[in-house]
Amino acid sequence: MRGDAVPDDCRACARCCFSESPEHVRVFDGDWDRMDTRAQSFTSRLDNRRFMRIDDGRCAALLVDVERGTFACGIYEKRPDVCRSLDRGTSICVDERRAKAGRPEALLIRLRTGADET
Repeated sequence: MRGDAVPDDCRACARCCFSESPEHVRVFDGDWDRMDTRAQSFTSRLDNRRFMRIDDGRCAALLVDVERGTFACGIYEKRPDVCRSLDRGTSICVDERRAKAGRPEALLIRLRTGADET
C-alpha cells in the first residue's frame, strides 16, 4: 500500500478509531438501545451525552492483532451510527487517513516491543 492509498480492507487501517478527543464518536439514544451490555461498557458519559470511550488515543472497542498487524471493531454489529456511516474511500475516510497517519503503526510498534500493556 502506498502513501495515503485507501486499503482494500479497513482492518489494515483503523485510523478513524484513533483520537485524543473524548468526544470523538457520539453515541446517540438509538445507538445505545442497539448496544448490548458489553458494547455499552466501552462508552463514557460527558454531561448528558454518551461517547465511545477513548483509551490511550484510540477507541476502547478497537481490537488489535499484533501478529497480523490488523485491527477490528470489538462491537462491530453494535457499533454507533457514526461508525456505520463512515464508508471506506470517502472524503471523510481520506481526511482521517491523512490526519492520523502513523498512529496505528506507532501503536503496533509499542505493543510489539512491550512498551504498551494494552
